[in-house]
Amino acid sequence: MITCDVGVNHFAIARWRDGALWRAEYINERPLETGAVLMTFVCAGEDLVVIEIPKVYDAQFQKGDQRDIRDLALAAGGLLVAARHANGIPGENVKVEKVEPREWKGTLDKKIMLARILSKLTDAECATIQLTENVIEAGIRAGKGPGADVLDAIGIGLWKLGRLKKGRTR
Repeated sequence: MITCDVGVNHFAIARWRDGALWRAEYINERPLETGAVLMTFVCAGEDLVVIEIPKVYDAQFQKGDQRDIRDLALAAGGLLVAARHANGIPGENVKVEKVEPREWKGTLDKKIMLARILSKLTDAECATIQLTENVIEAGIRAGKGPGADVLDAIGIGLWKLGRLKKGRTR
């Protein structure tokens, strides 16, 4: 299984084998450009890919520039298509699931959820994260950046495997 957190200019993936984190990494490639090609290779031979997609809220609940959501949705869509057709053989497409942030992590404060995700990993799994400890800690403190993105990709996998429960919901 591969789980993916998508940004407009980058994405993070976590690869899982037999219910354990096998490798997690930050990919500094635009999903709609070289990132989609890379995703095709990454997902080849996988049985399942789970990709986070943005949630579009009603006007009264929207935050920030909604054009950013549009661009993020396009990036996620590009990776979804690339993942789905990774095997390149008609009828043997990779199963792809979409998940919205609230579905897997609830409404818990992002920094708290990132720390919770990290706490669910074994030492062996932590060693598979392809970032320095400082980058991971900075991501937890800021709630954004490569460390946060990789932890989100890991969190999606932990949730899918039943190893992480979502936080407070409204």
